[in-house]
Amino acid sequence: MEKITNEEALEFLDISAQKRYRWDEWLDLQPDQWGLLVMGNDFICSITSMRNQLYRQGHKRGMHLEILAIKRDGRLSKDCLMYREIEREKRAYNRNKNTGKIN
Repeated sequence: MEKITNEEALEFLDISAQKRYRWDEWLDLQPDQWGLLVMGNDFICSITSMRNQLYRQGHKRGMHLEILAIKRDGRLSKDCLMYREIEREKRAYNRNKNTGKIN
């Protein structure tokens, strides 16, 4: 068994996303820019989890994001998330208000 100090334990347990990920840098986008995050390079959680974290972090900053999951294929060696800031009413798709389905 190994013993560690309280300080070492707190460092070990500090897994907050704020500390782990560079949200301010990643979400500092110009209107004509997309961000690209690569699984395994930029983040280690699942694509779904990271997509949800991106939405939450964008919302905290008053941003509305369009996020696309790009799955590994012949051109890409890893799964990615591609995202950009959008105006709420200018989404790439329209959702039916009655059914919730994408038109």
